Amino acid sequence: MATKPSYEELEGRIEALETALEKGAEVTESKPVLKALQDKEQRLQEFFDRAPVGIFQSTPEGKYRSLNTRFAEMLGYAPDELIREVSNIADLYVDPVQREEVKRRLAKDGRLDDHHIHLRRKDGSDMWMAIFVQTRRDGDGNILYYDGFTLDITDRKRAERARRESEEKYRTLIENANDAIFVAQDEVIKFPNPKTVEVTEYSVEELASLPFAQLIHPQDRDMVLERHRKRISGDTDLPATYAFRIRTKSGKELSMQLNTILVDWEGRPATLNFLRDITEQKKLESQLHQAQKMQAIGTLAGGIAHDFNNILTPIIIQTELALLNAPENGMRNSLQEVLEAGHRAKDLVKQILTFSRQVEAEQVALNIAPVVKEALKLLRATLPTTIRIKQDIQADPGAVLVDPTQIHQVLMNLCTNAAHAMGERGGVLKVSVTESDTPAAGTDKPAGPTPGKTVRLSVSDTGHGIDPSLIGHIFDPFFTTKERSQGTGMGLSVVHGIVTNCGGTIDVETEVGKGTSFHLFFPQTERTSAMCDEPTATLPGGREHVLVVDDEKPMIDSLTAMLKHLGYRVTSSTNSFEALETFRVRPEHFDLVITDQTMPNIRGDELAQKLMGIKPDIPIILCTGFSELVSEERGRELGIREFVMKPIIMKDMANTIRTVLDPGKETDEGTPSLA
Repeated sequence: MATKPSYEELEGRIEALETALEKGAEVTESKPVLKALQDKEQRLQEFFDRAPVGIFQSTPEGKYRSLNTRFAEMLGYAPDELIREVSNIADLYVDPVQREEVKRRLAKDGRLDDHHIHLRRKDGSDMWMAIFVQTRRDGDGNILYYDGFTLDITDRKRAERARRESEEKYRTLIENANDAIFVAQDEVIKFPNPKTVEVTEYSVEELASLPFAQLIHPQDRDMVLERHRKRISGDTDLPATYAFRIRTKSGKELSMQLNTILVDWEGRPATLNFLRDITEQKKLESQLHQAQKMQAIGTLAGGIAHDFNNILTPIIIQTELALLNAPENGMRNSLQEVLEAGHRAKDLVKQILTFSRQVEAEQVALNIAPVVKEALKLLRATLPTTIRIKQDIQADPGAVLVDPTQIHQVLMNLCTNAAHAMGERGGVLKVSVTESDTPAAGTDKPAGPTPGKTVRLSVSDTGHGIDPSLIGHIFDPFFTTKERSQGTGMGLSVVHGIVTNCGGTIDVETEVGKGTSFHLFFPQTERTSAMCDEPTATLPGGREHVLVVDDEKPMIDSLTAMLKHLGYRVTSSTNSFEALETFRVRPEHFDLVITDQTMPNIRGDELAQKLMGIKPDIPIILCTGFSELVSEERGRELGIREFVMKPIIMKDMANTIRTVLDPGKETDEGTPSLA
């Protein structure tokens, strides 16, 4: 009985049969061999059709010989349709350059491994395919066909493209950000963006080997490092945003705001940091804080001005009245001294208001010697006792056109700088005011007035002097050699601005180790009347009936005495309600009303409106020491005829009354008093 051939024997017969068939020979085979051959072909076809990857065979000319279902599906065709309709595989390439690259590599290497090609589907959409191709050759080396396997990598390619676009977007964002962005790990800066390089002034290579602690200001270093270490350890209670200072490569100090988060970097904890330069913001905050302080000072100054002027008015008026009848003896001289002191106090109040920006600076022609003496008295209390002040102040060096408050400001700045230059050791501060000639123009002097007589104000010290290389910058705004807590660099620029505005010039003499002298030259001008004139008995007066309203009794008493001396009939009241009722009962009896502005119950401007509601043509003079509530322009819109600033001087009030009562007629100060 014949035995059944083994599987290995059948395989050998099948291979021999396939070879014979390929050569065109006629063969006769047993049924088992033919059946095995058919089974093998069926199994191969099933594997070919069901394979999850695309499989194809193509000729050297690019024509498909065979392909499986998956390959056709990738391109949107049925298998027979793809073989029939696509005459050349080259027609499916999106990029012709890719097609030439495939041909070149197959010709050179005979194979392709995971090569990515961009193809067009039947519906016109594009797709990406990874191909693995092997060249089949005959015994003579001629190419018979290409065997290929393919994978659809369209989704992967799209994901890669989206990732690249996202990376590019964020790379562009980071590289062009206005904030310094970097990763901190092992207390070293990694992955710094261009802004980090710009802010720190270190290159990327320098930052890679530089402990970031070296960038931090020494006074902030411990705080920043401690917070960084706690955050790396996972502490979630720390604030993510805080401010500190850094020092750049050139030594410049910057205020920075840090926003930091914990991240995983290369498999280990790190912090992603966003560092913003807030130096200018800090300066603005400081300026705002200073402005708020000045606003508070201004409010306080307004209150002081009102109260102080109410005190000064009786002093000045009563002294003026006393002088009218004082004999020519020592008492008269004493009263004159009191009056001069009252006027100096009046100017001091004005200076307070000017410093707090409640009134604008006003240039007048005056002798600055008394102003300088007054300022030195104030300075003495603020300077160390190790500094000795020497004065050489000429009694009458000539008049200059300046604002007395600004002379105070100039002297304060120069003397404060001089004291700082002398330091704890002290020295001699010399201040002189003399008549002089305009100095010749020099390279270190601002442009000055035309040659002629000037008044020279000099401030000299025995301090450390100024380095010659810095002379050209000392008047620049914000230029200073002091520590930040000791100066802003604005003092000398303010001095320069004031002197230049007055038409003056500055001469600087300095020697390192021996001291500095600032010589300020102001052009002389024609002087105005003296600071305070002695009252005269020839002031304009009248017989009219005046209603006087003020809540301060000393003010009422002084104004009443002054007006009676000028010949007027006076009705006075310290209560605005009572004054309004008195006027309402007999308005025709009054020719003029003089009222204070700041009063309880009814303010002066409100009282004026009520009075004019009763008698529209009643002339009203408003007196004020300081008020933000009503300006002179607003008062005139309300119908108030004149404003008189406290403290009140008899001559000014006498002339103002006649101006109001006799509109259009010039005041004649030579008219004898009617008292």
